[in-house]
Amino acid sequence: MGEPDTPVMRLGGMLFDAKRNSLVDETGKDIALRPQSLDLLKTLVARAGTVVSKETLLEEVWGHIAVTDDSLTQCIADIRRALADRDHKIIQTVPKKGYRLVAEKMGAPPRNRWAIAAGLVAIVVVALPGAWQFSRQPEDDGLRDQALIAPKVTRSEPSIAVLPFESIENQERWTRLGRGLAAEIASELALNKWLYVAVPESLINVAFGSLPKDHLLNVRFALSGTIQVQGKEIRISARLTDISTHEVLWSETWTEPQSDIFAVQDRIVAKIGASLASSYSGTLVQADLKRAKRKLTAKLDAYEHYLIAFEMFHRFDPKTFPIVIKHLKAALETDPNFAGALVTLSVVQRVQADSTDGETAQAWLKSSQQSAYRAYAIDPNNPNVLWNVACAYALDGQLEIARKMLRRAVEIAPNNADVLMIA
Repeated sequence: MGEPDTPVMRLGGMLFDAKRNSLVDETGKDIALRPQSLDLLKTLVARAGTVVSKETLLEEVWGHIAVTDDSLTQCIADIRRALADRDHKIIQTVPKKGYRLVAEKMGAPPRNRWAIAAGLVAIVVVALPGAWQFSRQPEDDGLRDQALIAPKVTRSEPSIAVLPFESIENQERWTRLGRGLAAEIASELALNKWLYVAVPESLINVAFGSLPKDHLLNVRFALSGTIQVQGKEIRISARLTDISTHEVLWSETWTEPQSDIFAVQDRIVAKIGASLASSYSGTLVQADLKRAKRKLTAKLDAYEHYLIAFEMFHRFDPKTFPIVIKHLKAALETDPNFAGALVTLSVVQRVQADSTDGETAQAWLKSSQQSAYRAYAIDPNNPNVLWNVACAYALDGQLEIARKMLRRAVEIAPNNADVLMIA
């Protein structure tokens, strides 16, 4: 049986390793296939892009054992199910001739589309396994080691004040719940290191709607809410307001049974955290992006350069990538310790590597890893920094460290929608 030109080949969302004769999913877990199906897949992979006749497949897989076409058809069906190839785009049937496998080869230089996907939030479900197939040592080992001990450096960040939720009935029990709910929400939001959260003692007794007092905090947003009891149910409403314009940016209402008030509180805290605080797709970031777009480029601060770059990058138009990099570098010139900009720069650099080859691709990959390690040196407890540096470690062949970083990201931000999509 012929060996494929490259040891690893991407098959949709899976990877086939010819040396191990195994198919793995996005978590690195082996996909169970019968030996004949694996051998058949290996034969097709070895001849990827060409039509392989039924006779050749029968001879390669079963040798001199007499089998019918049904055995071949069943193996093809097994492989397609394993690959989720419902449209037969990976394994194509060529009428009266045989089968053709269409896939992406993964050779040198290692152009890790899966690690790239980790930064593309719309498609980030399979961040690491493709990268795990390679063992590469970045030249700057000192930078990687420094990443393990460097402290976090603060910067100008989006900010929010969390006000106590008001009891409509003005009952002490529900007033206490309103204060506790605000404190829990603040704690949840504070897990996102890019966001400044204010819940000062002076606001504990602020009445609902007293937003002007938030100006004293110099914050951009205020989260407030109400609690209303209706029979055996409790109705909790929350809203996010832009302090400067008093525009309501987001609101939601939940009606829950009173029977387990603590469980209700936990669910609402998690929902609010996921809706507001995702550092790419959350309401707070989208509001800041809208604000940044109204400014002239010369007036943009580091965070606004970053937001514009991030949105432009997610148009997935390679022609705009130089502009994306320009905005990110402008952000880093203003704030060299802007970890979020370094993370996005690292992802863009991986995309650039994926669109080139040879020494150019290697240079982009090296730059991507260095950006990831720099971000980690600045902010080692930022979940977005963690998943990105996990990709860098995976490219370096250090899989256990990569897994550790991903687990840590989930521990820090268990309700962050962006992190959960990646992990």
